[in-house]
Amino acid sequence: GSFSAAAEKLFISQQGLSMAVLRLEKELSCTLLKRTTAGVELTEQGEYLLPRAKEIVAAVVACEGHFEELRRRKTTVEVACAYGVMGEFGGQLIRDFRAQFPDFSITVAEYPDKLCEQAVAEGQAEVGFAVAPVDGRTFDSKIIRSNQGCLVVHKDHPLAARDIIQISDLKGIPLMVMNESFKVYRNLLACCREAGFEPSISFKAGEASIIQKLVADGGDPGIAVDFICEEFQNPHVKAVRIAGTALKWCPCLIRRKGEELSVPAAAFWRFVVKRIPSEER
Repeated sequence: GSFSAAAEKLFISQQGLSMAVLRLEKELSCTLLKRTTAGVELTEQGEYLLPRAKEIVAAVVACEGHFEELRRRKTTVEVACAYGVMGEFGGQLIRDFRAQFPDFSITVAEYPDKLCEQAVAEGQAEVGFAVAPVDGRTFDSKIIRSNQGCLVVHKDHPLAARDIIQISDLKGIPLMVMNESFKVYRNLLACCREAGFEPSISFKAGEASIIQKLVADGGDPGIAVDFICEEFQNPHVKAVRIAGTALKWCPCLIRRKGEELSVPAAAFWRFVVKRIPSEER
């Protein structure tokens, strides 16, 4: 009977309520409410809609309650993981989580960087270990750690005598790099273009180990990350640090923006965040 009283009950402004009613009337192409000297009354169309609207709202509330109960009772965490993250540190995190939360189970699926983000965005996984940067409009994220980008070269390559190089030193050098599904590819393009040149890419790899092997066999230099070079130690290969932060490899924990996680997924998120070193937090 009163817009102002209804607005107060709904904890919104009277203007906001009036606009909501106008939008509904426009959508239905009819008038639902009429103002009289006695207050606000339903029109004939409003009388028709009211009981059906109550049924609709009740059905929505019931559905929300059903799925909230499923969410609450869920015991499995689905985790998407970018290639390289699990081998570097994710395995230990998951083992420790299982030990601390034996009632929860956890499943992990590996993807290239872009597909990892897609898996979380589309709901195939509630949380993910992605590679920064990620779209802040789509994800909540927390950087877990930072690894230095480097150039892997054969020991006989001229750059093997250097301990550190600049992005500009890559100009004109044929490079091997991970393919477009990986952040390192896009980061390399961005860094080189910022330095005023296009990189000369001779090979796009689908996995890091092939770059290491080709370099050891005398192939072109490759873009890699320090921990991968340590893992694939070879006397014929040297890792030369690339100065700056743009080519750093920064794994991060991600979830869909503002979405409430299931109980086990929320526990996993808190567990991982607590394990992040304070300087990364």
